Amino acid sequence: MTHKLLTEKVGIRMSNLSKVYAAYCNKSFFYMFFFDIADALDVDIKE
Repeated sequence: MTHKLLTEKVGIRMSNLSKVYAAYCNKSFFYMFFFDIADALDVDIKE
């Protein structure tokens, strides 16, 4: 899946996705999108 398609499925901007990938990302910012990204990728986070 491309980053563009992922942002469309999650409903976020590319700049927000880029921040999630950044090593210095604020953890609370990351967790705002964590479950939505997992759902979009069809990943069970309990694995």
